[in-house]
Amino acid sequence: MIYFSVHDWQKNALAQSRLLLSQIELGLEKEATQLPLYIPICVGMGIAAWFTLGSENWPYIIFPALILIAVGLSAKLKFRLNLVTLMVGLSVIIGWSAISIRSYSIAAPILEKPWIGHIYGRIDRIEKLPARSIVRLILETEGQQSLPEKIRINLSNAQYDDAFTIGSILKAKVRLLPPAGPAVPGAYDFAQRAWFDSLGATGSALGEVTMVNAAQSNVTISNIRDQIATQVRAKIKGRAGAIGATLASGDRGAIAMEDAEAMRRSGMAHLLAISGLHVTAVVMMSFFIIAKILSLFPSFALRHRVPIFAASIAALIAIFYTILTGMQVPTIRACIAACLVLAALIMGRDPLTLRLVAFGALFILLIMPEVLVGPSFQLSFAAVATIITLHETTFMQKLVHRREEIWLKALGRFLLSLFITGLFIEIALAPIALYHFQKTGIYGALANMLAIPLTTFIIIPSGIAAFVFDMVGLGTFFWWICGQSIEIILTLAHYVSNLPAAITTVATIDITHYAIIIISGLAIMIVKSNYKLLALGPLAIAFFFLLRTPSPDIVITGDGQHLAVKKAGGRGKEDAMLLLRTRAGRYIRELLNENAGFDGEASDIANWPGAQCSPDICIIALEKEQGASKQSESEQRGSKQGGSKQRNNEQGPWTILATTSNHFVPRLELAAACKRVDIAISNRYLPYDCKPKRLKIDRAFHDKSGGVAIYLSSGRIRNVASENGHLPWSEYNENRPTTYPPQK
Repeated sequence: MIYFSVHDWQKNALAQSRLLLSQIELGLEKEATQLPLYIPICVGMGIAAWFTLGSENWPYIIFPALILIAVGLSAKLKFRLNLVTLMVGLSVIIGWSAISIRSYSIAAPILEKPWIGHIYGRIDRIEKLPARSIVRLILETEGQQSLPEKIRINLSNAQYDDAFTIGSILKAKVRLLPPAGPAVPGAYDFAQRAWFDSLGATGSALGEVTMVNAAQSNVTISNIRDQIATQVRAKIKGRAGAIGATLASGDRGAIAMEDAEAMRRSGMAHLLAISGLHVTAVVMMSFFIIAKILSLFPSFALRHRVPIFAASIAALIAIFYTILTGMQVPTIRACIAACLVLAALIMGRDPLTLRLVAFGALFILLIMPEVLVGPSFQLSFAAVATIITLHETTFMQKLVHRREEIWLKALGRFLLSLFITGLFIEIALAPIALYHFQKTGIYGALANMLAIPLTTFIIIPSGIAAFVFDMVGLGTFFWWICGQSIEIILTLAHYVSNLPAAITTVATIDITHYAIIIISGLAIMIVKSNYKLLALGPLAIAFFFLLRTPSPDIVITGDGQHLAVKKAGGRGKEDAMLLLRTRAGRYIRELLNENAGFDGEASDIANWPGAQCSPDICIIALEKEQGASKQSESEQRGSKQGGSKQRNNEQGPWTILATTSNHFVPRLELAAACKRVDIAISNRYLPYDCKPKRLKIDRAFHDKSGGVAIYLSSGRIRNVASENGHLPWSEYNENRPTTYPPQK
């Protein structure tokens, strides 16, 4: 009897499994046209896994992918399910392989520690930054003197000579440093960019820079770009000229920091990145002008299809514009999209589809897989995918459909569609901006209602016309139109950025919440059936936790020099940020503010009520919150390093000691001070006798951990080494390839 019961249960389970497989197969059949869109997503998953786990942990991703491939090749599954599992497994392996091969192929030795000496180098690239009064040179050393093969140095305006061109060989005394990693957890990792640019060191020139050999030729894309930017700045004076040079050549070096910040806070920073908006305007103008010119010749227009020739020439112009502006990720994506749109128009196909976006994403991920984790790639493709998805809805199609009506009503519908599109773009891009920059604009949709049409229909066309008419000396009027339009955008940017609550700030976001938001958003865009609504649940939950991301109470840079303490303002009061060294530069201040989710001016820790500061030591008390007795595993390790005991369930404020100078402090005095505080922080080695109650963070701690973020309420400690120490360019990776020139 038991045997038959078990046998019946097995038969029922088998029948249920077959029914489930049939339902899955039916669902996949309904989504058959969307399945190709998942290929770049799965390739991206393989790339993201490499960045998350590191190349040394390949079994954790390759073996599951091989299992999926084996399941896909199984004859027991339905056809569509076989295809999907096979596609997912292969795509993940392709993504992992692409980033692994890319990283291995460009790997170059990195300078091990700071070095000062004389070098010879050939100029590979020149980047002028007038707003900062410096010029950056990328030099090729060919590995001489055991130097990295490619380095970047900064020159002041006095050190730079206009005779320095690409290909010139220079001699200079320089101070070189290894490419800097994140100063604090979650901060920008310049070492990652340097790795994929094959830069082994950065630094600055000391004294005079001399040219040993001049370049053979000055005709390079970089020189053409520089000449265009110089011409625009000469024709359009002031801050508008800097923006105009950016739109024409991609050169952002002359934009003042306050203007760039205003554009970011107002949600119009995308106008400064050459992307689909600019490429579309250039292609549209080129196509229109070329088609009109060709139509003037009846013998040609009657024998040939003018749109084909106009589209072909416009595609070549788009490619040249992409190369001219530096071949950034948004520009490459926009160029690919523009060429596909022109090809589709020639063939009579619908050009604006998610497949076009997917093809562009896949193409870029295969040749430059490292861009996946950067904000440029994510913002660019998210914006385009949002526009296409939104305009595929019935409501938007009815709204933008052309009809016979008075011009005022048509203008109203156009502005409404522009506002709705901008609003949805802002919503889609908000989590990406919050994850990468810890801030996002609130009024971007309204500001872009004016900025986007102004850029598309006036600034870029008038700029093109100015260049064309300058050939016959009649470009002045068009330069004036272009400059005045840019001034309107800058005025709007400054006005919007200064409005109350112009931006939302959060602390560094947990990658898990961010990943859930991205995956849910992709599901809503791609899935055609009503099952897409199931993604709204995890999306809302993840977004809720994203906005409630806790801020670290203490942030310390990797060199131990800079300490920031965030004090909650409490009911009816604003939060405050306290800096140990208020003479810190603007970059450090913004870095600490962003990673603590603070938008405002930091105060001197010594001026805070209750702070006890001397020229060498500063002690401050922070109110303890509920749950502060909980201690994380990493904090327990830190407590052991500091030789302190766990302090559980104690009342009263947290007390923090920080050294403010490198002067000698008597050992017994320092030991007594450490004994009275919970946390001791210093940029130098603290003696063994310094034993705080909770945690000791000194040079020895930073050498192993890097920058630190401490959450007092939960006892959590984040450090740079634990988050990126597995990556090949990290200074905390023991296998990082290094070199160090011999001292003379």
